[in-house]
Amino acid sequence: MAQKSKGFVHLYWSCPHCKAQNIGKQNVCVQCGSPQPENVEFFHLEASQVITDENEIKRASSGPDIYCPYCGSRNTADSQICVQCGGDIAEGKRRQSGQKVGAFQKGKKQTVACSTCSAENAFDRTTCHQCGAGLVSKAAKKDIPKSAEQAPKKKMGTVGIIFLVLFVALFCGFAIWGLSGLLSKEEIEATVQSTQWQYTVNIERYGPTESKDWQANIPADAYVISCEDQLRSEESEFIAGAKEVCGTPYTVDEGNGYAEVVQDCVYQVYEPYCKFETMDWAYDTSYSANGSNMNPSWPAYSLSSDQRVAEEIEQYVITFSSGSSSYEYETTNQSEFSACTPGSNWILTTNAFDAVLSIDPAN
Repeated sequence: MAQKSKGFVHLYWSCPHCKAQNIGKQNVCVQCGSPQPENVEFFHLEASQVITDENEIKRASSGPDIYCPYCGSRNTADSQICVQCGGDIAEGKRRQSGQKVGAFQKGKKQTVACSTCSAENAFDRTTCHQCGAGLVSKAAKKDIPKSAEQAPKKKMGTVGIIFLVLFVALFCGFAIWGLSGLLSKEEIEATVQSTQWQYTVNIERYGPTESKDWQANIPADAYVISCEDQLRSEESEFIAGAKEVCGTPYTVDEGNGYAEVVQDCVYQVYEPYCKFETMDWAYDTSYSANGSNMNPSWPAYSLSSDQRVAEEIEQYVITFSSGSSSYEYETTNQSEFSACTPGSNWILTTNAFDAVLSIDPAN
């Protein structure tokens, strides 16, 4: 599935000490001065604006920030030495990135009321324009689209586990019983009680035959009746002329206080699917004959100049009796059928389900 970028947005974090809202790139809280915790969880506002400033876009796409291995300060991805202590950050730990933050909603600028002086502030301010107090976040993570994040899995309770174990045990028991029944064999002496036979001849006719296929596969000599565009495939990469179908935009944490707005997209390829006629052989009719005697014969029929025999089918059913039980044996072997004269004795090889696997003369 292709991923389409829609740009970058600011992320925010709430100070764990004073609950003030801080912009993601801010290393220390604007309200109380506490450093941003390494494990802080970023969020985006209910309605975000895509960043247009070129410098910020460059910063957002530079990669995850690096924590200094000596003092723990947060540094940008392209830093060589720590901005706080001057130490080499080559061995520093990069901030986690790539996790889905939430569904993206582009909307009009909203306002946030200052909890100290009640002044209304632009939605993306982190401090009050009137009294300078830090703004407490009212933003919460939105529902993440299915394409972005899976819902947490529910744990199975003890009763559920017991039922699952019982179900698996029963299933395995039935499977073993069925397999043992198919593999086990028994020989039974039985007498031919009756016989049945059926002969079928399938006839084809050469003429106009209606078919359906993609336009590219239609024979050159075919007569096209009608065509309509239908979905043939969905591709993950762009194809010229394909229809782009994208899911709900969502944000992905870049590990530096910014998030990339992306959409999961597929490219639907539509092609003409046609109904057409060609001159070809196709099923026309059947002739059949059946009986219960020992002299099977093919049905009488005649062919026109545009007909031919497509298939001849022989079917024989022999019924055996042994005590109070009866068994049926089906075969397409005429010689085997001819040998099973009523009253003759045979040895039947059966499985546990009384299905006859093979027959042999008793004498």
